[in-house]
Amino acid sequence: MKPTTKFALAYTRAARGEIGQPNESIIRQKEAIHTYAQECGYTIVDYVEHINRSGLNYDFDWITESIAKDIRIRYVLVYTSDRFCRNFYVANTLKTYLEEKYNVIVDTVTKFHPCSLIN
Repeated sequence: MKPTTKFALAYTRAARGEIGQPNESIIRQKEAIHTYAQECGYTIVDYVEHINRSGLNYDFDWITESIAKDIRIRYVLVYTSDRFCRNFYVANTLKTYLEEKYNVIVDTVTKFHPCSLIN
């Protein structure tokens, strides 16, 4: 049986005031996501990058728009769950919503990272 392709949306976010320049944070996130995707058999078909976006911004229309744009997307790869937002409840609710409504799984590429809220 031919293995199923795991199509994914990669997401990165850097806010002002983070340690280092936002570009360094974005580069680090991209590298980790791309390495993880290669090692775990994901094909990244879309990429969303937010620079200077607060972790307290709870506008997630971008994610449903990306999923609607490419119905192959069944995974969202994110460096740590706090890249979505800094609120555990909101991050976990988004993860559950994506799974239940769109059958899309959020995969945190740095599982067990101390900043990861949802593993």
